[in-house]
Amino acid sequence: MPSIAVEIIAYIHYYFIMSSQLCRLIACIKTQQFSSEKTEVHVKKDSNGTTTTILSTNIQWYWKSRRDPWTSIDVNEWKPYSDDQNRIIEKAFRNNAEYVNLKEPDYIIDLKRLIQMNARDSTKQRPIKRVNLEDQSHPTN
Repeated sequence: MPSIAVEIIAYIHYYFIMSSQLCRLIACIKTQQFSSEKTEVHVKKDSNGTTTTILSTNIQWYWKSRRDPWTSIDVNEWKPYSDDQNRIIEKAFRNNAEYVNLKEPDYIIDLKRLIQMNARDSTKQRPIKRVNLEDQSHPTN
């Protein structure tokens, strides 16, 4: 009988943790301006019982990778930012930030002019772009 009581207590505890996570998520959604892009919510529980709420989106940010990124003669080569960098940039974009600083590599992203700048040498700049992956299967200009 005691093991059933412990199990019930564990389920009640898990319920309250999940309710708390859901309340925080709802508060987050109410305070942020989400655009019409699809946003999915995933709640993950690890073996230690720790829960993590993950927001994912169908938005990908890209940077132009040509040696001379400003020329229109070359074929465009757009490289995606890493998942972590993409989340940082997209969060800043949705919060209407003008700039966001990426660490390793050390870049400043100008979200108004859509430019990536080297934080140590602001003359080294590249265009960036935001792509809704549901609208197109491959990035274009």
